[in-house]
Amino acid sequence: MILSHARLPVPTLPREARPDTDYTSGKANQLTKKLITEFLSSRSQGTSKHTIAFYQRCLSKAIGAELSSQGINSFLDSLSCGNAKHSYYRAIRAFRNWLEREGYSNPIKRVDAPKVQRKLLPSVSTEQLQALLDATDNLRDRAIISLLFDGGLRLSEICSIETDDIDWSSNTLRVIVKGN
Repeated sequence: MILSHARLPVPTLPREARPDTDYTSGKANQLTKKLITEFLSSRSQGTSKHTIAFYQRCLSKAIGAELSSQGINSFLDSLSCGNAKHSYYRAIRAFRNWLEREGYSNPIKRVDAPKVQRKLLPSVSTEQLQALLDATDNLRDRAIISLLFDGGLRLSEICSIETDDIDWSSNTLRVIVKGN
């Protein structure tokens, strides 16, 4: 499996606030559909469509929320989704960091990330894995199960494997993982 280098942040200089926005003095006071649309269209090429959908889903729920540290905390406190609060926090943080690059103030620096309750997921025993393998009736299904459990691949990564990605002479597999 070949892993690519991690994406490095590209430094950007803050831009001046745009005159076509509804906000004055470099402050975005409230989350609006217009701001979300601008944010989503500004995402760099190579951003996964799933990441864009994640931002859209999380930020749409916060439309109308005040974009101050108190407003963000209030919005996060109003959620009853447990560990998912951190996902909303991450989406709002990305949005506010974008606003800061656009020349607005950024109160997210004064908001603590919600605590994520770490839960150890049960693992599959050797017997359970063998039962799965025994239940298959073809080589393809056995290979998929082996890649899931032994290779640690995601289902989407397995589905994207092409014939050219397999090197039979060295018994290696080239997989493009999450984040390219």
